[in-house]
Amino acid sequence: MKKSIKISIFLVAIMAGLLIILSFNIISKNLEERADIKEYEAAKAEKIELQNSILAEEEKNNNLRGKLEEYESDKINSQNLMDELENEVTKNKMILGYQDVKGEGYQIVLDDGEAKEGEEEDSLRNYLRIIHNEDMLKVINELKQNGSEAISINGERVLTTSEIYCSWAFISINGNKLPVPFVIDVVGNLAKLDAYMDMPFNQLNIMKNRGIKVTLEKEDNILLKGSSSPLTINYLKKWTR
Repeated sequence: MKKSIKISIFLVAIMAGLLIILSFNIISKNLEERADIKEYEAAKAEKIELQNSILAEEEKNNNLRGKLEEYESDKINSQNLMDELENEVTKNKMILGYQDVKGEGYQIVLDDGEAKEGEEEDSLRNYLRIIHNEDMLKVINELKQNGSEAISINGERVLTTSEIYCSWAFISINGNKLPVPFVIDVVGNLAKLDAYMDMPFNQLNIMKNRGIKVTLEKEDNILLKGSSSPLTINYLKKWTR
């Protein structure tokens, strides 16, 4: 009887031990699974945070790229505007006569005619063979009407404000007294200038018939220097409504 009790107690002890071991294994496994879940959740949260950071950086990058493109566009537009303004200034200087220009046209040389033997100084013949400011004005006006875009006389550029008048044996232009011979360089529409030169009753032919020396030379490339005298405005004011 005592022996069976001992065996029973022994078996109960073994069973208890097995139960304890099994319970321990189950608890350990549950703990491990809980640890894995926590790590997973932590890793997932870290991944989401990293993705959000990447998206934020991409947004910043896109904003910076947009600003850079806007800056480059503004820079290009500003440069284009500056180029247009510079071209406009140069064009206006060319038209007004303050810029050196070149092109095809004519060189016209005018000189007083030779005095005839026995010719009196105050005679009509003497008057006709001499170049006067009216002659030069008519020639310049006719050239302007027949294709010229730029004119110079003895190196003096003809401007909108240029005066042409007699000053004894000289003609005054831009405040400078110019002696004969007068070398007129004209650049412009060559076809129109050719047609003008062939007109039988233009001012040049009229002067030639009066005994004034007139020579014409067609040129492929004539250089006209710009005027060094700046145009000053002291009394003009902008009109506003």
